[in-house]
Amino acid sequence: MLTVDQLMTKSLVNIESGRSAIEAAKLMTTHKVGSVFVQKDNRIIGIVTEPDIIRKEAARVLASYGRGHGHVFNLGHGVSQFTDPDHVGALVDAVHELSVDFHRI
Repeated sequence: MLTVDQLMTKSLVNIESGRSAIEAAKLMTTHKVGSVFVQKDNRIIGIVTEPDIIRKEAARVLASYGRGHGHVFNLGHGVSQFTDPDHVGALVDAVHELSVDFHRI
């Protein structure tokens, strides 16, 4: 049986509380990890994952569009062939879930 010890990332990546989501995303890319631990005063206070950032950005774009009919996201344009399929899935899931409130007039 596969154990979590065999799956875990051994090099932990931390970011100081108050830093930007962009900085967190860059750290994840640089270190090839899917999450960073958030610290304050040398204590871990939380974790941020790639899907967390994708979801927040989808919510921001939907909010900037406002309420009404139609869709903001068109995945037929601008998705690079190198995009992680899990990230596309996280975006689709977030838009599907969050857009319901924006379609109510």
